[in-house]
Amino acid sequence: MTAPSRNSAAPPTRTHSAAGVLALALRCLTIVLALSSGMLVGQGVSPPAGLQPGEPYRLLLVTDGSRDAASADIGTYDAFVTADANAVAGLAALNTRWRAVVSTPAVDARDHTGTTGGGGVPIYRTDGIRVCDDHGSLWGTTTSLLAPANITSSGAVTSAAHVWTGTDGSGIGALHLGGPGTDATAGIPAATSSSWISGHVGPQTEQHPLYGISDVLVVPYPDYPDGLKPGDRFRILFVTDAVRDATSPDIADYDAFVTADAQAVPAMQRFLTNWRAVGSTDSIHARDHIDMASPGGVPIFRPDGVRIADDYTRFWDSARVPLLAPINVTPSGQVIGSARAWTGSNFRGYRVWPFGGVGVNVRAGDPTATNYTWTQANDLPPSQAARVYGISDVLTVPEARHPAGLQPGDRYRVVFVTHATRDATSSDIADYDAFVTADAQAFPTMRLLDTEWRALASTPTASARAHTGTDSAGGLPIYLPNGTRVADDYDHLWGTRSLGPLQTTVGIDSSGAPSSSTYVWTGTNDDGSAHSSPLGAPAGSSHTGRTDSADWAWISTVDHPASLSLPLFGISAVITVPYPERIGSGCGTATLSRDTLPRPGSSFTFSVSDLPSGDLAAVLLDFARPTAGTPQPTPLFASNCLAYLDIPRAMTFATTQQTNESFSIPVPNDPNLVGLPLTLQAAVLDLTTPQVTLTNAIAAFIRNP
Repeated sequence: MTAPSRNSAAPPTRTHSAAGVLALALRCLTIVLALSSGMLVGQGVSPPAGLQPGEPYRLLLVTDGSRDAASADIGTYDAFVTADANAVAGLAALNTRWRAVVSTPAVDARDHTGTTGGGGVPIYRTDGIRVCDDHGSLWGTTTSLLAPANITSSGAVTSAAHVWTGTDGSGIGALHLGGPGTDATAGIPAATSSSWISGHVGPQTEQHPLYGISDVLVVPYPDYPDGLKPGDRFRILFVTDAVRDATSPDIADYDAFVTADAQAVPAMQRFLTNWRAVGSTDSIHARDHIDMASPGGVPIFRPDGVRIADDYTRFWDSARVPLLAPINVTPSGQVIGSARAWTGSNFRGYRVWPFGGVGVNVRAGDPTATNYTWTQANDLPPSQAARVYGISDVLTVPEARHPAGLQPGDRYRVVFVTHATRDATSSDIADYDAFVTADAQAFPTMRLLDTEWRALASTPTASARAHTGTDSAGGLPIYLPNGTRVADDYDHLWGTRSLGPLQTTVGIDSSGAPSSSTYVWTGTNDDGSAHSSPLGAPAGSSHTGRTDSADWAWISTVDHPASLSLPLFGISAVITVPYPERIGSGCGTATLSRDTLPRPGSSFTFSVSDLPSGDLAAVLLDFARPTAGTPQPTPLFASNCLAYLDIPRAMTFATTQQTNESFSIPVPNDPNLVGLPLTLQAAVLDLTTPQVTLTNAIAAFIRNP
């Protein structure tokens, strides 16, 4: 987790007189309305509401500008919609390719925009409203869009009655733009039927806007703190960039203030959470307001990823045990010096001189302190301007998005081009491993894969295929970071001369963008063996590959001076697609839940819940993948009971008669266990009947440490 980018100058100071409070209220209202309606999409700040990090989508717009339909060159129309979209700063910041939704004599709109077939991703307007669920819903004579495609690049409802398309309802050209006749087809942007694309015919000399569509966009992941892995929980704590008074007795006013401050920064807005003020009023203590009254809890981090406290106990006990770091980083990444932050609280989180209280002063803390004075440095007049601490709800690091078509338990690997570059003078393969690892770990989407990385390169003492464990026959499929398959297995990775080219070029870097480099250090032949000019070769030159080639040149093309700065290919260790939280459903009332994920040297914890009083539950453990669900015989079992593990093979791990009980499985600190699957399901015996029911199942595989 890195500090968000920012200008070197500090943000302007904002104080809150009566006029300032009104301005703040209007600002907060604007942000709340924008978030609820998705209006921030057009500003490049937020993806459409309801989408989660990693989910794909596309944007469809109507150009603000207009033009004729006389050209037969599709590139002319693409350039027009691109210029129109990129004139809006937020759309330009998306860094995507825009294409005109039009047909010319040479190409049909559906082919040109890559919207053929019934699949695809959901398509939204620039105001965040969904137009259709997929490509199949976009085209057809019976099309019924979810909303009209009538929002322009700038986010306004278009005033145009018609939009040039040259296309019929199925996405095929009809009276093309630049066609031999004098007329061309246009759509009606206010329509949701197929008329949206083919509801009008007019002379090609008329001036109308065009539809433009983006490439596939992906909702960005937040920049999670380094060291956290999928399933880990944490909170973010900051001190606001803005300042305000402490005259209001309503804690909701301060919540709105810290929310507006956080949501003004795109990097913070990616955390889908509520933000609350760390403060007390006459009606509530800070510790209760932010749900931090109980001991334990989760670790707390600043926006720059630095850990402030391991849990809530240390957070409120800073009079005795200092915080790990001061709370002096703002949402924008500014590290503040001497300042005060309103708290209305003592170091235990209880109200003392609270916000909007009847006393003369309000308590304020020192954000640069790590002892108790972070909450209670001074008592200040409430009309004075000071910052406020804001904290998130509990956040959970999510799983990465895995390639489409893979199922839980499937295994694969990821190959990429480093975003950074370096020389090839070192003969130590560990130097290159460290380089590609640091490059991958710099990006949240790569960190979430929770894997080890190695350089796909050869040195005088290491060949690429042996070093990366791709020297066995067969092997696993290999994908790019964007989910595109590169090769079906290791044979195809190294067999481009005999088996044909890779399925695509290895040209996506660790940021998820196309690489800007053509050549890549490899030191490797196309069969994966070390080239005569490996990395760190004494002669001073090393072999390279190409990011724009899918044949053998991807790994083996020409030598370059080792002093040159080029990227490297990196490849992951084996990645296993994770299992969902629960598998199947039980045939009784009791449930089984997965509380943590198993890792060497830690414990895998899970819980039995809602066990009927007097019943006995036996938790069964099977070191295997879950099954599809096998019906169990009646009357021993209740009707509709499905086993998701092999009951005769499974061992009984634990029993309980408690309504709710947690268990843990210690995992030995042995890296050889990584990848081992385990499935659990509980059988519940009604001691009075006796009848057996089954819970849902849970499954996992032992993760990387």
